[in-house]
Amino acid sequence: MSEAFSSSIIALGYDLFSIKLYWVACSALWVYDYFLTLDDEIRYAWKGRKTLVFWLFILNRYLAPCFIIITLVAYFADSFT
Repeated sequence: MSEAFSSSIIALGYDLFSIKLYWVACSALWVYDYFLTLDDEIRYAWKGRKTLVFWLFILNRYLAPCFIIITLVAYFADSFT
């Protein structure tokens, strides 16, 4: 293997590791925000009328974690790296 090829592989591994750390940090921030606003969600959304706005809120609030979990599993699965 040439020196340039080896250094590009090392740089690629470093970039992949950085992306994984980025996703972990973003997910931690999302979890923090979720628990920070959970009290308000229960107070205002779940105890109110169940209108279209409520269901759009629920879809927006709980569909994102599904994508976050799928992305984290994909990034940390052995077959991805």
